[in-house]
Amino acid sequence: MAINQAVIFTKPVYHLSHGLSPDALYERVDAFLQERRFYVRTHRSVTGADLQAGGIMDQHYVVYSKAVRAGSLDEIQVGEAAKERFKERFGAGWDDEIAQGRLMSTDQLIAERSLTTAVVLDEWEKNLAGGKTFKVQAGLIATFVEAFDAYVINGFYPAMADRFNHPDNLMHYMVVEFDSNDCSWNSFRQDVLGVTNAAKASPTSLRGQLFATYPVELPGSDNFVHGSAGPLEGFAERLVHEEEVGLATSPIGVYLQRRGVSAVTFRAWCARQPIVELASLFDLTEEKNSNEILSTLDPIDFR
Repeated sequence: MAINQAVIFTKPVYHLSHGLSPDALYERVDAFLQERRFYVRTHRSVTGADLQAGGIMDQHYVVYSKAVRAGSLDEIQVGEAAKERFKERFGAGWDDEIAQGRLMSTDQLIAERSLTTAVVLDEWEKNLAGGKTFKVQAGLIATFVEAFDAYVINGFYPAMADRFNHPDNLMHYMVVEFDSNDCSWNSFRQDVLGVTNAAKASPTSLRGQLFATYPVELPGSDNFVHGSAGPLEGFAERLVHEEEVGLATSPIGVYLQRRGVSAVTFRAWCARQPIVELASLFDLTEEKNSNEILSTLDPIDFR
């Protein structure tokens, strides 16, 4: 038996046409979790203005935001194997395409071509539907957009960040706990929250029920809630969203405390890690109960 702890927060709904308010969404989420006997340790609401001022969503989604916000792709560590995969998929070299001005960070592309995040998202969604996006490496998904004569990296992210940071957005942030005997982490994601695409989520899951009431046009991105993919990611997310996290209030925090690692030290360690390595560690600990990942963490020097 293990106690699992995850971050859940509501996603923006102000832009939808179904009349669902942030507070009404939270009430649905809270009632759903309470009915299933999840313990809500923390709840607070955060305005879009506060999210923007703190750069919270860029930190939360750092695996994807890094390649979007970079002043230059030289800031991104792209391995030779990843460059080779890029060449095999697109028929052109990574460094050559940078030199030709067709490959750059997404923020650079938006600024140089005077694009809007909505236009970028629209072209991204078209290519995604056509199977034209390609994962070059962890945190770096690319596609070539003919209308721009350029590549777009993580093209879903800029518009998503804009929505989180919008003045009309209100995010409800929660930290929830559940017993692994009652609900494994895999079941938490698949059966309780429902799969990422709300239209394909189980009708008894949270996303499935919400989609049945509010059939959104883009159920993959407008999927109502975020939920931590695993216990390590959940703890790292708390350090992004909360100024102070008592280690004793988290199963992973207790483990780090026993090893003499403070929250400040762990936060600094995360910030130093190359995106590929951090994403790989999150992948290794995804959908595992908190006690099942300790052997993976034991060899790591977090200092």
